[in-house]
Amino acid sequence: MSPTPLRAFVGMLVVGVWSAAGNAATFELARRADGIIVAGVKVGGDIVPGDAKKLLDFYKTYGVMTSPVHLRSKGGNVEEAMKMGAIIRRLRLETEVPVWNTGRQPIDPIKVDRQENMICASACFLVYAGGASRFGNYLAMHRPFFRKRCFHTLRFRLDG
Repeated sequence: MSPTPLRAFVGMLVVGVWSAAGNAATFELARRADGIIVAGVKVGGDIVPGDAKKLLDFYKTYGVMTSPVHLRSKGGNVEEAMKMGAIIRRLRLETEVPVWNTGRQPIDPIKVDRQENMICASACFLVYAGGASRFGNYLAMHRPFFRKRCFHTLRFRLDG
């Protein structure tokens, strides 16, 4: 491989890793659109492995100030979302998503960095479901994707 194609490949690899990292979930104290801090943590962006630990670390730092968990995510890793939902349930935290009335823009008092994250969709729903109490209705869900290997050891019996 000559130096030019190798540099191009390395450049594409770096850009790919950088852009993937740029979409990872962020955890921060929730703020209204005017910048005032309100109760809770805002989780925004794609759910990726390690986010459950980030949520737990955030709770260890801020305690009850972590509730409610304001979810602003298009989804991500199903397994990690299930872990996050379990943590939220064990800690008895509330979850919150934007409110949507048909035909109008969703109502969201929480500042959102990326407009496409102003929803709780896909794997995010599993985090939302973990809430001791839940508020909001701007949700989207579908059948999760699992690799074939996830179930290759499962055996089903159809006879009683």
